Amino acid sequence: MVYNMAYTTVDESTLYIQGGFDGSNSNYSTRYDQFFSLDLTQDWDASNPPWSQVSVNGRMPEQLSTAGHTMSFSRAGNTLTVWDLVYPLTYAASYHLDARTWKELPSLPPPEPGPLRFYQAATDPLTDKVFIPGSAGTSMLGYDFSNKIVSVLPMPIGGNATSWNRYSFVWSEMRASFLLFGGLGSPSADSYFYEYKPLTDVGIDPWTSVSSYGSIPPHVSESCMISAYNGAKMLLFGGGVDGAEIGTLFILDVATMTWSRGPSSQPRKGMACAVSGDNFVVWGGISWNNSGAFVQLPELPIIYNMKTTQWTTQFVGKRSQSTPAKKSSKAAIIGGVIAGIVAAVILVILLLICRKQRHHRQQERIERDFSIVAPAADQKIEVKAMDKINSRNMESSATTVVDSELLKSTSPSQSPSQQHLPPAPVSPQPKTELASTTDTEGHIHRLQKQIAAHQSELLSFRNNPQLYLPDAEDSLYTQDQRVQGPQGNGVSSLSENEQVDAICRQIKSLNAEVDRLQARLVS
Repeated sequence: MVYNMAYTTVDESTLYIQGGFDGSNSNYSTRYDQFFSLDLTQDWDASNPPWSQVSVNGRMPEQLSTAGHTMSFSRAGNTLTVWDLVYPLTYAASYHLDARTWKELPSLPPPEPGPLRFYQAATDPLTDKVFIPGSAGTSMLGYDFSNKIVSVLPMPIGGNATSWNRYSFVWSEMRASFLLFGGLGSPSADSYFYEYKPLTDVGIDPWTSVSSYGSIPPHVSESCMISAYNGAKMLLFGGGVDGAEIGTLFILDVATMTWSRGPSSQPRKGMACAVSGDNFVVWGGISWNNSGAFVQLPELPIIYNMKTTQWTTQFVGKRSQSTPAKKSSKAAIIGGVIAGIVAAVILVILLLICRKQRHHRQQERIERDFSIVAPAADQKIEVKAMDKINSRNMESSATTVVDSELLKSTSPSQSPSQQHLPPAPVSPQPKTELASTTDTEGHIHRLQKQIAAHQSELLSFRNNPQLYLPDAEDSLYTQDQRVQGPQGNGVSSLSENEQVDAICRQIKSLNAEVDRLQARLVS
């Protein structure tokens, strides 16, 4: 087993570990240069984790055969950077995930002399800057990848060179700040939980002591703290307390800054950890028993399922892409555009189907409601004697005849270019008397011919694909109709609709007059 290795997780899809001490002894004598990754996108059992040796083009830097160092991820450069700030030398190099090559960084400030100290680096995703508390004596080291500038930044007042050592340091997405917990030293005995806000205004201390509630963890060192659920939770596991290791899991609800205690596992410190979905994974570390004897830990990872709140041997992968974020973003944009185009095509097809169905219903209504009622050529009409028609009915009859003549003069059969005239009031004609039963019979025939002519004219409109008729059964008698423009963009025109209305009114009036005259003849 290995402990005090450098590690980081990229997009909850891959855990990277590099170097570390040999866990078969506790004398910090044997160091490794190993460089491995653990796939967090697939399902696996703890007895057979999908470790892979990271491919490197060229040689591994000799300085990376080390331990007690730390690792950070740069999204902008798509690089993993190892920071070895342990006395007496400092060294940093970046592994480029695309090119699979290592490249050294400019020299860093020399470390403070003294006992062995371990630091932890973390990246601000808003600026891509890296911060390493305590790595410059009583100050914090900052590094800007955009201009390769190293900065020495202040730490909380009151600390010394050993105050910031073996702590946990994590970015909180919800608070847009860094959280520092525990360590071997602290400016005061009462506070070991701090927040650092890198974008604080000049003149304001970016460091503040954090108050939290619930089952607050003890002052641990070499523990593992990591963000989960997009920063909504923080998990703190293991570490050393007063010379002994613990295996307790603490979960912080960041919104309320309230701690809760989860189930324990095998005690350890100096381990690597990662989060992916509901899974919290721990690997490596070192431990002693109550008698002070060294404990050899299993080489297998341990897994905590945050959903079931139980330690388990089964890892349930997110099956997310393990490619760099900027490539994933491009893929997401392309996928979104394609999905939008498909949705638009489907919408157009549905609109065309609905329009065709409405047109079909329109034809059915016209054929159903306005079937031709003119008699056939050989049809006989029984004519009986009738009383004198009153002046009111004659006035209606005369008006009908005038309307019929107006429509005849503007019908398609009379003119090569059809005119769309708006409906207009018709002046009443002089009252007339029907001289005899024969005149009445002839008048009925004339009215029925007019009805047939109007209905033929009405049916000429039914094959107009641009005429939009609402679904209401009485839509032919309303003014809610609209004629779609040539591109279907809703340009409105009422000329054809008004003519349809006029024809419908004429048919209705003529049918009423025929019914009245026939009723008179029958009586």
